[in-house]
Amino acid sequence: MEEEKREVREGSGLERIEALLAAQAEHNKKLLRSSRVHTVILLVFVVVFAAGIFAVNGTLASATKELPVMLESITNLTDTAAKEIGRMDDIDFDALNETIKGISTIRFDVLNESIQALTDIIKPFANFMGALS
Repeated sequence: MEEEKREVREGSGLERIEALLAAQAEHNKKLLRSSRVHTVILLVFVVVFAAGIFAVNGTLASATKELPVMLESITNLTDTAAKEIGRMDDIDFDALNETIKGISTIRFDVLNESIQALTDIIKPFANFMGALS
């Protein structure tokens, strides 16, 4: 009897091991399938990322193509501005202020009247000279 019980226990032990091995084999198949899917997804991501890097590189290259010319232009402009600012030291601001004061004393209403009177005087002379030509 004990031998029968032992055979039953050994038999059920072998069946359990076979069932565990079958479950392990099924689990391994699922892991392998999942690993393949993850690998394909990772490859697609790497390809898309690499394409994006090349696109960004091309965009940056075209955007910075004119940069040296622009920097040279800016340098030239700053040099010119520095020269012009240096020339401002040559201006005699006292004389300029005196000139502005002199201009402010001009009576433009009287100047306009004088110009109108001069025009009235010259107009007949201009008409006479036009008739001679």
